[in-house]
Amino acid sequence: MSFFDLVDFVSSNVLLPIGAILTCILLGWLLVHDIPCEEVEAMSPRARRAVIFSLRWLSPIAIAAVLSAALV
Repeated sequence: MSFFDLVDFVSSNVLLPIGAILTCILLGWLLVHDIPCEEVEAMSPRARRAVIFSLRWLSPIAIAAVLSAALV
């Protein structure tokens, strides 16, 4: 494996999933109350709860599964 193959592997199989998990955590847990009303005014309360649940739980678990599969 050359240096460029290693850099490609690390960036696409490690850094991108870690960045996606951190983004989900930031949006789901830290910025949930700061979402502007214009962004969610067209959504029903049930749909807003589903989006928040997905950002908090489903997406990080699915991305962690992709990360673990890429490392094995």
